[in-house]
Amino acid sequence: WDRGDLLEIVPSQDPGVRECFPGISEAAYDESWQVIGPRGTRWQGAAALEEVLRVLPRGRWFSWVFRLPLVRPVAERLYRWFARNRHRFGCGEHCELG
Repeated sequence: WDRGDLLEIVPSQDPGVRECFPGISEAAYDESWQVIGPRGTRWQGAAALEEVLRVLPRGRWFSWVFRLPLVRPVAERLYRWFARNRHRFGCGEHCELG
């Protein structure tokens, strides 16, 4: 989906990442993924998914869904549930908190 290398994916557990973004709390890292835009704008949770879909050429086909009524709140609830249960989906050490 990211054939143009538009995204740089960096785990929050990597050395130095949290120091690069001091405005993001430990709790925010533990609760959901963080997406930082080129101008420093930050999205998290379902809003981050919406932004990633909006940026990726193939994702634009799906990003319009977030404009429908109730999609954002439902997506956020689903994201929060998934984040709380991520260890059940076989992501192993990549999903460890802290």
